Amino acid sequence: MFQSHALRIIAEYDVIGASYADSNGYCAAVFLPISMMRKRYATNVNADYVAMASVEAGIINMIEKNGTVTPLTLVRSGAESNAPFKVRVANVAQGTRFESTTRFGAWYQPNSDVGGGDEDETIMFGAD
Repeated sequence: MFQSHALRIIAEYDVIGASYADSNGYCAAVFLPISMMRKRYATNVNADYVAMASVEAGIINMIEKNGTVTPLTLVRSGAESNAPFKVRVANVAQGTRFESTTRFGAWYQPNSDVGGGDEDETIMFGAD
């Protein structure tokens, strides 16, 4: 079922994929094309976790609503040269921002079905 926090798929043809990462039956986060990775994201709900991945190493600054900044280091998810970099944080408050000079993708799981997708992993849309 669960293999890794980050997977990188390289193909000669178009690929459609979705993550079915956990066992609660409510998970369908789509794979994110590298072209859609951004440098800034924000959460719109309280989240059990936010997971981030990139094709390059970097630091992501997690900026809480009170202004506290926590640097998060993207670490390689495997030994292969094409393995993506990842980082994951738990118990993230609504309104938390994530910013980096490195392009990355982000996913989150709301901690309830109020204002979120029934505890379903959800891709985040960011900006540059």
